[in-house]
Amino acid sequence: MNSSAVSQVIKKFRINEANLRLSGKLKINCIEDQTLPLWWKKIPENKPVVFISLSSFCDEKTTLNIVEKLSKMEVTVLLDTEYKIIKKDITYNNVFTSNCLPRLAIAERADLFICNGDIELVYLGLSQSTPILCIPILMDQLLVSNAIVKKGIGLMIRSSTLTDKKVLDYTNKLLVDKCYQEQASKFSKTIEDLNSLEANKNIIYRQLKPKRRSGNLTRRLNQIALVSNKQDDAKGSQIELKIASSVKELNEAYKLVYRQYLEKGFTAKNDAEKRILFWNTLPDTYTVIAKQNDRVIGTLTFIKDSVAGLPMDDISKNSLEPMRKEGRVLCELTGLAIDGSACEKSTVMKLFQFGFKLSSSHLKSTDYVITINPRHQFFYKKVLCFEIIGSTCSYKKVENAPAVPMRLNLLTVENMYLKKYAKYSGDKNLNDYFFKRELKELDLQIKNEIKIRDNKLTCINLYRFFMNKVSAFNDSSNRDKFYQLWSLKFNNINNSNYNNEEEVSRKVK
Repeated sequence: MNSSAVSQVIKKFRINEANLRLSGKLKINCIEDQTLPLWWKKIPENKPVVFISLSSFCDEKTTLNIVEKLSKMEVTVLLDTEYKIIKKDITYNNVFTSNCLPRLAIAERADLFICNGDIELVYLGLSQSTPILCIPILMDQLLVSNAIVKKGIGLMIRSSTLTDKKVLDYTNKLLVDKCYQEQASKFSKTIEDLNSLEANKNIIYRQLKPKRRSGNLTRRLNQIALVSNKQDDAKGSQIELKIASSVKELNEAYKLVYRQYLEKGFTAKNDAEKRILFWNTLPDTYTVIAKQNDRVIGTLTFIKDSVAGLPMDDISKNSLEPMRKEGRVLCELTGLAIDGSACEKSTVMKLFQFGFKLSSSHLKSTDYVITINPRHQFFYKKVLCFEIIGSTCSYKKVENAPAVPMRLNLLTVENMYLKKYAKYSGDKNLNDYFFKRELKELDLQIKNEIKIRDNKLTCINLYRFFMNKVSAFNDSSNRDKFYQLWSLKFNNINNSNYNNEEEVSRKVK
C-alpha cells in the first residue's frame, strides 16, 4: 500500500474515531509532506528496520536499554523521540533518532514496530503488513496488545517482566518467523479493502477487539473467596496479621518491599536492600505485616497525614489540599508487597481487613489515599470502590513508573459495600468480610499492639534504625519534623521510655 492509500485509510479512521472504543479517542500524527531526516538515505537496504516509538510513560532508562540491546543485532533501529526527552547521546552506528519522524514513510520501510500498544501505531504498522512487539504500560494498551497476540500478528512483553533476553528473543522471532508477517498481511488486506465509511464501520474494533470476559467483578470475588480459606491449610499454619513492633519485623517488611519493587522496576538498588521512605520514620506511621511460620509474607504501610505531608503530595497535592481544608484526616497506603510464596489475593484482602479497623478506629482517618500502577485500576476502583482523583502521571518515587492517584472515603465505605455486595454471600460479601467479622477481637488486638509498638519502637530506637538508611535525614527540615512529631507523641503517652526528651533532641538534632 502506498503513502496515498495509507493517508486515505487514516482519514477514514479519523471520521470513525468515535467507533474505535478499544482505546478511546484516536490521535493520528502523520504528515505526508514531512521532510525526511538527513540520515534517511543512509539507512542500509540489506538490514531489517526496527521502528521504536514508546510513550512518555516508558522511562528513559528502559528505552535506552532496549536501544542498546538492539544495536548489537544486525538491524537498523529508528527511534522516535517525539514524546520522550532523551538526555543521553546515542552514538550507535545502526541507530537513528529524530523527534519528528515521518510516520507514513516509516510504516513503508519498517520490518518491525516496537511500541506500547497505542492503536494509531498498531494499525499504521499493520497497514504495511508489519508485525508488532508491544510493551504495554496502561490498561488500554494492554487490551490492544492482548488482541494482537491472540490474532497472531505480534508479541507482547509486560513492562513488569521486561528483560534483555526477552527483547532480543522476541525481536528475532518476529523478524525471522514469517507467520507473523503473514497474519499481519491478512489484516493489511482488510484495511486496504476499505471502500466506504458505512460499509466498514467499526472495522478495526471488530478485527482487534479482545474477547470480553463476562462478570469481571463476580469473577474477582470468586477468586478471592476461593483462596481466602485455603491459604492457611496449604502452608500448614495460620497467617498472623499484626503491627510491626520490633526492628526485626521492620527489617523483614522493608526488605520484602525492596525485593518486590526491585523486581518490578519501582526502586533502584541500594546497599541496605530495604525500601524506606522518610515517612516510615514518623510516629503515626504503622507498618502492618502478615506472618506465616514466623516469616513476613506480606506488608502494607499506613501513613497518617501530618505536618510532614504525605509521599503522594509530590504528584497530587492539588487534589489533597482541598480535602485537608475540609478537615479530612488522610491516610496514605504505601509499600504493599506480597512474597512470591504467598497467595497474593488472600494476603492483600487480609491486610486491608486489618487496615480498615486500624485506620478508622485508631488513627481516626476519614480517607484512604493511594497511588497505584494503572494495571491494578480495576481491583481498586471496581472491587474496593476507590475513586480516581487525578490524572495518570510519571511518579519519581517508583522510578518514574505511571501512577494513578485514588481515594476511598472511609466515612461512607461501609454503606457503599453494603449496597454493592448485598447480593453476595460468604467471602464474596466484602461488607461482611471487612466490617462484620470478629470486630471486637480485632479492635482489642490492634489497641494492644499499638501500645507494644510504642513501647518498643521509641523515637531514639527508630532514629538509630533509620538514620543510616534514610537519605531524607540529611535535610535539617526533615529532622525537625521528625523531632516535632515525636515530641507531640511524648505529650500524648505517659510512658517512661519517652521521658528523656533532652536526649532525643540531642540525638536527632
